[in-house]
Amino acid sequence: MTFMQAVTLHKFESLCTQDSPPECQSRCPLHVEAGTLADLVGKGQIDEARKVLERFLPLASLSARLCEGVCRETCLRKDLGGSINIPLLEAYIVSVGRETKVFPLPSTGHKAALVGSGLSALAAAFELAKKGHKPFLFHKGPIGGRLKHLSAELAPPRVLEQTVESLKKLKVKFAE
Repeated sequence: MTFMQAVTLHKFESLCTQDSPPECQSRCPLHVEAGTLADLVGKGQIDEARKVLERFLPLASLSARLCEGVCRETCLRKDLGGSINIPLLEAYIVSVGRETKVFPLPSTGHKAALVGSGLSALAAAFELAKKGHKPFLFHKGPIGGRLKHLSAELAPPRVLEQTVESLKKLKVKFAE
């Protein structure tokens, strides 16, 4: 076997054996490429894995910690010693990997009013701000909604605070 044949063979071996897209990705509500994450972390490319997560997850630092891991039910490794713990992998990636700077599109001049301050409202504000709109978040009580009641291990308060600061840098306005 030549060197090139061996390289080609290893490339094929590294591919997921399920149909495209893999079942785990299809089951994920946000269609995260779990295999790509596992591959990048295995290679020590944590910052690249973080970029992959940020492509799929709005407010990755926060939402990655809330993953319920429905992909584990369909993981091919389930019957071969255990599924890959993607929620734990995602939490590791956002804890260690460097956050990518967000470059919003130029302002459209459009304004959007959002009511609430839970994860859905924060994610919507983030997506709108990235697209050049001016989101205004109207909320009652502390920012974060039910996220404030999650365990400190699952969603440390500093992560929510950093998320709010990131939104403010994107010119999201908050009004109680």
